[in-house]
Amino acid sequence: MRNTRKNALALLSVALLIQDGNRLRCLAPIREFVREQLPTTEIFLAEMRKYFMGLTANKTLECVGDRGGAALCTKRLAELLSLNRLHRNNEALVRFQEGKSQFQVFDDRLGIAQCLKGIGMVLWVLCELDGSKDKLEEAKSLFVEFVCTGSIGEILLLQGQLPQARSKLEVAKAEFEKLGNRFGAARCLCGLAGVLGRMAQHKAGIAKLEEAKAEYEILNYRTGIAQCSGHIGALLGAMARYDEAIPRLEEAKTKLEAIGNIFGVAECTHALGQILRIQRQLDEAIVAQQQAMAQFQSVGARLGAARCMWVLGGLFCEKGRPEEARNMLQGGIAEFKAVGDPLGAARCSASIGHLLNTLAQYDESLVTFEAAKSEYEAIGETFGAIYCILGIGETLYLSGKWSEAGGKAETAKEMFAVFGNRHGLAGANKLLGQVALRQNRLENAERLLGESLAMFEDMRVANEPEACREALEENFPGQTKRPEDAYLRKMLRQ
Repeated sequence: MRNTRKNALALLSVALLIQDGNRLRCLAPIREFVREQLPTTEIFLAEMRKYFMGLTANKTLECVGDRGGAALCTKRLAELLSLNRLHRNNEALVRFQEGKSQFQVFDDRLGIAQCLKGIGMVLWVLCELDGSKDKLEEAKSLFVEFVCTGSIGEILLLQGQLPQARSKLEVAKAEFEKLGNRFGAARCLCGLAGVLGRMAQHKAGIAKLEEAKAEYEILNYRTGIAQCSGHIGALLGAMARYDEAIPRLEEAKTKLEAIGNIFGVAECTHALGQILRIQRQLDEAIVAQQQAMAQFQSVGARLGAARCMWVLGGLFCEKGRPEEARNMLQGGIAEFKAVGDPLGAARCSASIGHLLNTLAQYDESLVTFEAAKSEYEAIGETFGAIYCILGIGETLYLSGKWSEAGGKAETAKEMFAVFGNRHGLAGANKLLGQVALRQNRLENAERLLGESLAMFEDMRVANEPEACREALEENFPGQTKRPEDAYLRKMLRQ
């Protein structure tokens, strides 16, 4: 050490050394002084902390025999060393090679692939391009087996290619489980739940989400736990189990807000808005969808924002604002097509069919519903296709073609019954009751409208029960004490 006396005096002057008799004692460095003399950035300090903690963890895990944990630490140390600001690429190369060897002991292909990718990137920085290309190709071949397979499955789901998506996600899930990668397997379960939901297999979808949620709880992954709860709530809503759906969605929304996950919050707000619409709280539903759309747009989620546009278009239609509704729905179709989501485009088309009915443009409405039904069927979206059949029936009823309308309603009712969709069943019964009234089949009308009323009341769907009553009253003006009214009052009390 040079200039010992000078250095000691300097340390004494800043109280880093104290004199104790004939000895000098060293104190812990004063952080502010050191940072003033040797300024560093917070990022550098964080990286340095991770590096030394990683070294310590690596040695500790080796000592206790956790070679898998040690391999993971080796890989992470290599990733830190390869950061551009550290310029320690040769050391990083050694660490990546060590990590690869450690992962090979366990045949952990994900770890091997990640280390190979790291080696390839370091060699690229070192301008060893041929070696870099070889390592990256080798890593790619391993990644494609399961990591990319899962991602491809998620993309196919968005594109509505449900059988292909299901196949890819099941393959990826099996690979992740084989490797003991719980996080990857849980993500695949969520994707499979999305496929099942789109195929109207809501109970099976909920079971997958519960399974994924349990995995995330083991991993203490709070975002995943909250997102699973929200998706379960959305599926419960699709089954018209609103008393169960709303608490799930509100709980998930609160948790995601605490985490700061804006996208997840927007998904929950969107789902809650859809339930509010079904319950005929239209003003509140509009506010919820506008909030969700703004949240999606703030994080650049065009698909989420487009879904809100679809719901808002329907809400504006129901509020008697046809021009706003048409503009919103046409904008939604354009957005869905731009992001490659045929399901969203089909939904907007079906909503335009309902809008045309309110404008008494029945011929155009029938064409629109038929086109939307074909779009739904092309992507395997069963529920959408059934609701289009019901929409066609409603259009035929409004245009005075009652027998044809009844046939469509019967078809829709049978299909809704298969999936246990009570909201759809209630709507089909309502239309069948209206047709029966027009055909003067009062006994059938009484039964069908009574069943519809009871289901709507049980689901707490506002306005619809009154619509069932009005369907009778408008055909029998002045008859306030009919048997039909007594039956409806009895059903309402029950």
